[in-house]
Amino acid sequence: MERTEREQTSDSNKALRTLRTAMMAGAVAIALYALQFSAVSQKTAVASVGLMVAGAFLLLGGVLGFIFGIPRTLQQESGPIKTSDNQGAGYLANTNLEQISDWLTKMLVGVGLTQLTAMPSHLRAVTSYIAEGIGGGRDASIFALSVLLYFSIIGFLFGYLWTRLFLAGAFRQADQTALGTLSERMERANRDIEEIKKQTKLDAEAQNLVDRQLNPSFELPPAPQPELDEAVAAASPEAKAKIFYQTWKVRGENWRNNKQLMEKTIPIFRALVKSDPDGRYHMNHGQLGFALKDKVTPEWENALTELSCAIDIRGGNKEEGWRYYEFNRAICRINLDEDFRSNQPSALSVRKAIVADLKEAVAHDFTDLISANENIQAWMQLNHVSMADITA
Repeated sequence: MERTEREQTSDSNKALRTLRTAMMAGAVAIALYALQFSAVSQKTAVASVGLMVAGAFLLLGGVLGFIFGIPRTLQQESGPIKTSDNQGAGYLANTNLEQISDWLTKMLVGVGLTQLTAMPSHLRAVTSYIAEGIGGGRDASIFALSVLLYFSIIGFLFGYLWTRLFLAGAFRQADQTALGTLSERMERANRDIEEIKKQTKLDAEAQNLVDRQLNPSFELPPAPQPELDEAVAAASPEAKAKIFYQTWKVRGENWRNNKQLMEKTIPIFRALVKSDPDGRYHMNHGQLGFALKDKVTPEWENALTELSCAIDIRGGNKEEGWRYYEFNRAICRINLDEDFRSNQPSALSVRKAIVADLKEAVAHDFTDLISANENIQAWMQLNHVSMADITA
């Protein structure tokens, strides 16, 4: 029966604990060796030198074990890592450390094999040098050699085993994390691209219906209002702005001389109004109100409603181009006044509302427009309203 990965890891951890115990035993042996000296200062010196030497060879052995134990990704055999959509991403793990490890391993083995005959003399020289620091003499040389071999081997085994156990997993986790991040970025980018494509298609469809509305033909008649509403609502803010200014231009250029063409802008303005349920853009309502007022057969009531809505949304902002609302609303109110159509003075409430709109128009230098409008002049004469009354 195959052993589980958890069982194998548990055994490996036991091996590491055994090696740590061996390190502690070696340190105790050094301390016991130092106790043979009578002077406290000499005991301290021997113990310190012995522990430092042991630590140095332990570290040296650990570094060698680390170099020999570095795992290889075998990426040249397995090819580049692929993303989750099975498309080659050209992603390769950085193997500089593995290559250095491979090069150092081969170099150390090669140098070691060529220097086998000289190894004993080098070893004697090192142990003699260490022995001087731990009391000198034959016993010191033997103890120094034991410390050298003991801690070098333990360090090598510990470094090799730790590297094999934990470094491979760390490399794997790092690569998977990097690959996961790359995959997530690619997925987000793909989603963004799809959203852009989808929105571009919706914008094109809305623009196509607007063009059909303004320039109908036998093959492509104007779209029904619900279809136009849906297409404009799905368009992006940039596309809606383009549609608005295109339609505004057609209305502004044709409201006097080509009312049939001007009336074709009404469904588009209605669609723009419907696409703004929060009522953020007063110009949609304002332009719709103008178009309804200027039809061959004006829709005074609807025009009044749209202009009032535009004024409410606009608030106190009365910059150039937006201050025509009150002037045109006054015209709508005059034409809706039953008393005026009966050649009778208007009711007080109606009179006040019309005068208020005319005052707003005069305040913005619309005096000439008021003077040139026959309906306004006839209403003012019938209600005994002078220019002085609306300029006061």
